[in-house]
Amino acid sequence: MIWLFLLLAVIVGYMKGGKFIRLKNLEFKMLSPIIIALIFQYLLLIFSDNDLKIVGNYVEEIYLGSFILLFIGILLNIKTPSLWLVLIGAISNFVVFFMNGMKIPVAADALNLAGMNSTINLIENGQYKLYEIIASGTDYSLLGKVIAIDQVLPISGVFSIGDVLITLGLFVFIESHMNDKRLDNRMSFGFGK
Repeated sequence: MIWLFLLLAVIVGYMKGGKFIRLKNLEFKMLSPIIIALIFQYLLLIFSDNDLKIVGNYVEEIYLGSFILLFIGILLNIKTPSLWLVLIGAISNFVVFFMNGMKIPVAADALNLAGMNSTINLIENGQYKLYEIIASGTDYSLLGKVIAIDQVLPISGVFSIGDVLITLGLFVFIESHMNDKRLDNRMSFGFGK
C-alpha cells in the first residue's frame, strides 16, 4: 500500500502544480535510514521465511533493526511536521510488535476479507515467522494488522493503524514539499546535506 500511495502523492503534487525536483532541495538530514528501514520492513513483511532463507533465523532482529533505523531517520528530521505522523505510526507498530514477543498480530477475518485465506495456514504453520493470528491473549490487538481492504480493489491487503499513519505522513511530506515554492531558491547538494 505504501508504495502506491507514495506514487499517488507525486501525482497529486504534480496536479497541484508542484515539482518533484523540489524534493532534492530539502535540508533533509539522513534520508537513507528511513528509506532503508521501509525497504527492509516491506521485504520482510511480503516474503515468507522460506523465501528469505538468507536471513532465516534473524527475521525478528532485522525487523527490530529496521525500527531503530526508522526512529533515527525521523528524529534527525523531526522539525518536519508530517514526520510526526510517521513517528506516531512507527511507535504504534513497534509497541504491538514488541509487546507480542516480536510478532505482528494479524486478524484472520481481515486476511479473509483481503482474499489472503491461504496466508492464515502459512502463519499457523510458522512460514511467516513475524506474524501471529490474533487470539484472546494478544496484547494491543487493535494496533495489529486489523484493517482490511477488500480483494476487489487493486490495493487489497491487511494493514495496521500504524501503517496508515506512516503512509499518510509520507504522502503529506511528498505532496507538500513538491508544492513548496521556497525550495526553488535553495541551492541543492542533494539529500543528506
